Amino acid sequence: MIFYSYNPEFDKQSLDNLRNLNPELRSQEPTKESIIYLLESNDTTIGYIWIELMTNHVELAEFYFVGNDTKKWGLYDFVVKTSKKQGKTSLIMKVPSGGRQEEFIEKWGGKVRERKIEESIVKIPFQINHRS
Repeated sequence: MIFYSYNPEFDKQSLDNLRNLNPELRSQEPTKESIIYLLESNDTTIGYIWIELMTNHVELAEFYFVGNDTKKWGLYDFVVKTSKKQGKTSLIMKVPSGGRQEEFIEKWGGKVRERKIEESIVKIPFQINHRS
């Protein structure tokens, strides 16, 4: 699987096609505070990760992936690692219920903010190291 940064000049159609597969995810349009990665396998775009930088925290705005569960949870780990590098205090994201959810939350020191049947909204705090 190949990750590449979204470039609206070249990738808008690919992103739109993926977003059209899940219209319930469509909440907004990319901004200058958006970090978007397209995921490709065998020359086919199979997903995307959209992280939005807010004032004090990071949010996983949209996530779509066609692939196995192990790779999907690996991508959620990638979201946490990428978000942590943004210098914000926390990450707020939705993760699927069941499966590896509890293991994932424990691994990253997260807390469930809202639990639903299909997914939970989780907040993962980051320790910010201020250099003098």
